[in-house]
Amino acid sequence: MAEWRAAHLNNNPNGLTTADVQQQLTLAAEPDAKVDIKILDSRATLTASDRVFWDTTWNRVNLSTAISGNIAQATYTNLKNSYYVDKNGQKHLIAKIVKVFSNTDDVASKSDTSIPLLDIGTDPSRGVWYDGTSGVTETDTFYDADGNVINLSDNTAYIAVTSLNSLYESSKDGWTNGNFAISGLPLHIESATPISNGKAYTLAGSSVTVHSNGALYADQTNNVTYQDGPSIDQTTWKSDKDWEEIAKYYGAGIIAVHGDSFSIRFATNFGDNDRNYNSGIWYTLDTIIPQTPTPTRQTTSTSYHYNVSLANRLNSLIT
Repeated sequence: MAEWRAAHLNNNPNGLTTADVQQQLTLAAEPDAKVDIKILDSRATLTASDRVFWDTTWNRVNLSTAISGNIAQATYTNLKNSYYVDKNGQKHLIAKIVKVFSNTDDVASKSDTSIPLLDIGTDPSRGVWYDGTSGVTETDTFYDADGNVINLSDNTAYIAVTSLNSLYESSKDGWTNGNFAISGLPLHIESATPISNGKAYTLAGSSVTVHSNGALYADQTNNVTYQDGPSIDQTTWKSDKDWEEIAKYYGAGIIAVHGDSFSIRFATNFGDNDRNYNSGIWYTLDTIIPQTPTPTRQTTSTSYHYNVSLANRLNSLIT
């Protein structure tokens, strides 16, 4: 474990550290939340979900085909624990969240489900599952107790996108014979891309990087079942107490969001296989920034450990 930690400490050494991020947005667990889901496209239907996962109920939207445009709207009320602190230090309770889901495709014939679907949590903090589609776009708007839209100022609100799993294989459908690889052909590459009012940033120590289209994903397999490291999934570390809290950064990136709403696309590249590997994908919008290691960063003359203010870092980072 110690050797693995030392070897991976300087992944993305110029990425943001936890100390760089001045988070003023809190999206907390909302066990008493009420959700009303409205279908926005006739090719989608709202049904009961049989999913049993975490401490919430789930609401299923079945998709009869690929849908371009808005599909469903989830309106959350009776929220008690989420809030935003503006630049003047004023705290705004987030009393209502409206989420609009859009733009899916249909890959059910290659997936674990026969019908493309979205499973939307009744507690907004518990996120969304998508299956039978390679992705979905989510647009969020927050409202205060008086019904006013909460406008997020620059450099005050961040979404932590965690557990971005990546698996590569050495040949098409190689996974069926256990032919996984550190790099090679994409098998199961999860990504998050800001579409509007957002910008992605790399975290220091993470396997996930920002790409030219703004997408966050890992260019190499980051599941240690298929490489040297602790014998658990590096992106969650749930099975190892030493890593449970301190290594969530490894499969994570962050998205700075601003304005009166923001959109993020969550997608998975399943490659050119005849069958999709692990077609059911779960994502959440977290606001707890994973604790990062302090990287060793290079200058022209010396190597040293440091943290600097977010304002200075964001102005100088090349992402």
